[in-house]
Amino acid sequence: MVEHREAWQVFNRAGLPVPDASILPKESRGNPEVIVGAVHVWIWRKVAGNVEILLQHRAKDKPTWPDYLDISVAGHVDAGESLGEAVAREAEEEVGATILERDLEFIFSYRNFENGIKWVYLLEQSEDVTYTFNDGEVQALRWVNLTEFIRMTEDPEENNLVPHPQEYYSLLHKALAHFV
Repeated sequence: MVEHREAWQVFNRAGLPVPDASILPKESRGNPEVIVGAVHVWIWRKVAGNVEILLQHRAKDKPTWPDYLDISVAGHVDAGESLGEAVAREAEEEVGATILERDLEFIFSYRNFENGIKWVYLLEQSEDVTYTFNDGEVQALRWVNLTEFIRMTEDPEENNLVPHPQEYYSLLHKALAHFV
């Protein structure tokens, strides 16, 4: 697995990037004085009239939530990157996919108040895509029926899903119901 050492972009309390401000990942963890950003892309598709969500199966040697299911594509915003650039880089690194910002459906941003802001997107996969695991962070991908996914989010850890606050999942469910 590749260890990421890139500095992360620092954001202000309004969610705007602070020019020329960055922090190394190890220095940001647990530091409530610094706000860093991450992008979350939930990929979905319709198959025979059913909606499915793509979950990544995190590598067994990930430092956080190893061997758990998680967001299709996600990661921190590196210093100087736009949100769209972060999505494109993470998609290429994690699953070998090309994701263009114009294809994303922004659904919400979420401030966790520990030290981060998450920008959350949906992406409809309208054609067959071959995924590859380029940086060792992902060991597999799994399509899950929307009904099963919603059930999994009711007790994430019991279902081997990286936990996010229930408000996060509630907003995600509402967006999926609206856009799918």
